[in-house]
Amino acid sequence: WRWRGVLYQSFGPWLPQRLNHGLCRAFGRRAWKLTEYSALNPDLAGSAAFRRHLRMLDYDPTYRPHASQRHLAEFVLRRGDYTGLWKKVGLARFGVETRDPTADRRLIEFSLSLPTRMWLRDGTTKWLYRQAFRGLVPDAVMNLKLRGYQGADWPERLRRSWNLLSTEARLAAANPVLTQLIDEAYLQEMAHTPLPTDLSGDKTLMYYRLKGLRAISVAHFVRKTIPVNEIKA
Repeated sequence: WRWRGVLYQSFGPWLPQRLNHGLCRAFGRRAWKLTEYSALNPDLAGSAAFRRHLRMLDYDPTYRPHASQRHLAEFVLRRGDYTGLWKKVGLARFGVETRDPTADRRLIEFSLSLPTRMWLRDGTTKWLYRQAFRGLVPDAVMNLKLRGYQGADWPERLRRSWNLLSTEARLAAANPVLTQLIDEAYLQEMAHTPLPTDLSGDKTLMYYRLKGLRAISVAHFVRKTIPVNEIKA
């Protein structure tokens, strides 16, 4: 790491959002904004009630560095039901029951009880893991810094489903209940703008995979559960 990276990771958690964005722009780092990855209605996203809700959840939409390893772990664990609902959906949809040994509550509680020095020590990351599995895991695997990319085929799947997704966007844009939750202008854009041929790059990923697919997923669920779902495109 460069010294400025060390300083940012050390003091970033306590920077005001405007100062954080300014520093990120000055040094070429990404300054996350909620509107980049969420199609939430702008009026709702900018409301005082929503900001209070985020503070209650201890959720920072700008993704500044976390104050501690424990804080980061708790944030990740709170983001979703990793052991329940979505795995039941996978079982119902694909007939595959998922087992995840790292989701064992005893292991999670043990990990959260450890001091930070067990994770970063003498300049070595994942220190406890390396001590526990030294000699059991090949060094080439233990020291590997590459990461797998989950859902790497999402552009192709998006292309195959685009007609269905754009239809769902039209239905959502015509639904007054949904436009209170989701940005109507974004829904209209998804409904009437052809899908680009090139889906590479971070901006495209944010716009379609994170923002778009989340919006359509919510829209489809809500449309199926409210009385106005008879509205046609």
